[in-house]
Parts: sequence; structure tokens; C-alpha cells
Amino acid sequence: MNRNILLIISSVLFFLFVNSVNAQILSAGFLSQANYSRIRNLENVRRLAYGAGGFLEIRLKDNWRIRPQFLYNQIGGNMGEKKSNSTPLKLHYLENQYSLSYIFEGNYWHYQVSGAVSAAYLWQAKYDTNPNFDLRWATHDFDVGWLMGFGFRYETGGWRWFSAEFRHYWGRNSVFLDRFGYSVRNSVFSIRLAYSFPLKMK
Repeated sequence: MNRNILLIISSVLFFLFVNSVNAQILSAGFLSQANYSRIRNLENVRRLAYGAGGFLEIRLKDNWRIRPQFLYNQIGGNMGEKKSNSTPLKLHYLENQYSLSYIFEGNYWHYQVSGAVSAAYLWQAKYDTNPNFDLRWATHDFDVGWLMGFGFRYETGGWRWFSAEFRHYWGRNSVFLDRFGYSVRNSVFSIRLAYSFPLKMK
């Protein structure tokens, strides 16, 4: 729990620092993503889910970008060794991410490489087979983790851009409480689409 509190405080301080930066360009946008996730050390079958939210992007020196993001993210896994005999578990998170990206210039599409940290609050944990039964009593309230991503970015002019990015998330907290005997962590592959428009230009 102390680690979660420290990460949340660090995220708030980072956000305040970002807002104090004399940025050349500030833009905002929307994102959506398709998730392919599982819970490591618990089962072997991944499940499809989705996420959506918004972000700010701050252009720093040269090709560096900082992006605070807030999203609803549904992940989880199919609990069982075989897909035909598994129970889908849906984990509903409200997630706060901070990413640092580097943009490689291209002729038409640009390329971007990103790293990010994440702190997420677990809103609901439910089985598909019994959606009225909430498993939050058996889970940690927060997940923290880090992400790596690679993507393509097309700028349409006036600091409006569209991007497609492949990302992977490694959760660091156990999904279920420690008293259940062993750590089980989220592992998520995502394909993210984002669109941005300018808020401030210099």
C-alpha cells in the first residue's frame, strides 16, 4: 500500500511539474484501445477487452513529448487452462498514465517509442457467468505498473495528428490479496488509436 501511495503522490507532483513547463505546444485528444490480456501465474488464456479516455500532450525540447492520460480500462483474463473450459474475469480500472515519447521523423508517417508508468484504481471485478457477484473483496484496490510502446504517427497540419501504437503493460501489484498465497499480475497487449488537436501554440 505504501508503494501505491508513493506512486500516486509522485504522479501528482509530476503533473504539477509538467504544467509548469514552458512548453512550445500543448495539445489534447482522445484515445481508444483494444486489449488482449491475461493474469500471469493464474491462467494461460487471454481475453479481449477495451479501453477509452483522454490525454494532454506537451511538446518539449526537440522530439520529446510528455503525455498525462486518464482512461477507463477493462482487462482481466479467462481463468482456466483451455478457452472452451474457462471463466472470463473482467477487471474494470480507472487508470492514470504518464508517458514519455520520442518521435522519429519520417517522410509521411513519423515513428514514436514510448515508456510509461501507470497507477490504476480497481472499480469492479466480476465474472461474466455471474455479473452480480463482485470479487472486489478478494482483490487489491490499486494496480501499478509500467508500459513500453512503439507506434506510427501521422500529422495532418496545425498540430493535429493521428497515431496507432502497439503497447505492453506489466502490472507490479498482485490482482488478488496476498493471503491467497501467491502473486498474480496483469499482463496486457494493446493496440491504441489516438487523435489530438492543439490547445496552445508558440
